[in-house]
Amino acid sequence: MAPAIFHARALDDIRAFPQKARKAIGAAIWELQKGRSLALPLSRPMPSIAAGAHELRVRDLQTSIRIMYCLRPSQGVLILSEFVKTTRSTPIPQTKLAQRRLRELLYEEG
Repeated sequence: MAPAIFHARALDDIRAFPQKARKAIGAAIWELQKGRSLALPLSRPMPSIAAGAHELRVRDLQTSIRIMYCLRPSQGVLILSEFVKTTRSTPIPQTKLAQRRLRELLYEEG
């Protein structure tokens, strides 16, 4: 089973989401750890971040939550960032944040 490695800031922010959303996020990450591939509507590729990067899509009562993650066979499931989606497309600052956090996790691991 692949480990789930959270960027520290992402983990803190995910813990602040409502319980129902946290459970859905946890269940999806568990499936990824077991090697299962997730597809739409739950997850979609995000090549604008990096190869192997994806966006986990979770709906809460009034909000759409996005979790940016990257699958790295040698490291596991890297959880990069999270945000509440308010626009149709992913905001560029969120993409840049996920890219920066991926570099930080790879640097710390490597």
